[in-house]
Amino acid sequence: MPTETEEIRGLGHRVKRKEDDRFIRGKGTYIDDIKLPGMLHMAILRSPYAHATITGIDTSKAQALPGVVAVVTGELMAQHNLAWMPTLSGDTQAVLVTDKVRFQGQEVAAVIAEDLYTAKDALELIGVEYEPIEPIVTPQRAMEPNAPVIRTDKEGQDSNHIYHWESGDKDATDKAFAEADRVVALDTFYPRSHPAPVETCGCVADINPATGQATIYMTSQAPHAIRTVFALVAGLPEEKIRIVSPDIGGGFGNKVPVYPGYVVATAASLLIGRPVKWIEDRTENLISTGFARDFHMHGEMALKDDGTRSWPTKGRSMPTHSPRSSRWGCSTSSPAPTTCRLLTSPRTARTRTRRRAAWPIAARSGSLRPPT
Repeated sequence: MPTETEEIRGLGHRVKRKEDDRFIRGKGTYIDDIKLPGMLHMAILRSPYAHATITGIDTSKAQALPGVVAVVTGELMAQHNLAWMPTLSGDTQAVLVTDKVRFQGQEVAAVIAEDLYTAKDALELIGVEYEPIEPIVTPQRAMEPNAPVIRTDKEGQDSNHIYHWESGDKDATDKAFAEADRVVALDTFYPRSHPAPVETCGCVADINPATGQATIYMTSQAPHAIRTVFALVAGLPEEKIRIVSPDIGGGFGNKVPVYPGYVVATAASLLIGRPVKWIEDRTENLISTGFARDFHMHGEMALKDDGTRSWPTKGRSMPTHSPRSSRWGCSTSSPAPTTCRLLTSPRTARTRTRRRAAWPIAARSGSLRPPT
């Protein structure tokens, strides 16, 4: 018998939510709800230091613990050309550390075990020898000539400077500031914000070693971008990779990147031949998941005493939220030190932007203090 359907009347029309019924009955499906036959569990060992050279890793005790299937280090990943992975921004990122840690909470090793409790216990049996290096906790310090270089993995990198970028009408902006009756300046700070979703990051990697077909369940906001990165890292064609994002318990941007845990779990599943689950705990989420803001900003505005509306602005900001930093006088999510000038009039708008980027800190997130 046909049923009458409600007419959708356009913008602003109230539409009945179809997913609420199962959520209020606890019938949602999140990553940790997924259980596959023969599934293993993974836990990650993270650095307590923001900046330190690793002189040795002893995994023998962890490997001897009953229930442990494998202990993965950067050296092992390097044997499969997986210690570093490309990023969509054209950079590289360590999967597991091979030389030194560059932020507190960076991934050092991983344990694959029959259950999560065994994996967590095994982490405490891994011995890591660190030689602490001065952590850089402000972008200002990062730009000083004697600051320790964070990205020593980059060939020829002798400072924390990344790149310089300019855009706009330099002559017109310089002229406007030179002819201004007064220049008003402001220094301000935009504090750090952490997404802190109810559901942390995680994945279940299921790789068929016979067919090479990879099915990866993950709490991702950008499954297509992640599939592309996985294809670059694993050398698999994208049609062999299926990313499944079920219900997501919040994201707010921090579930867009490809985190090393995803790559290690996938590599482990491929090498062991069994599904591998990794679920980030709350401490890991707070210390190692990407966050936002943390901008130190300086802005200037050139003004005329006669009240004309031809006024330029210029500014710079230096965020301390990642191993890259920025200066930016306008709104941006790109981590890169920038100087920005904006010249506007009632009819036209011209901009001049200079951008200098640096790795200002030896920390991706979390507390930047070295352990006591």
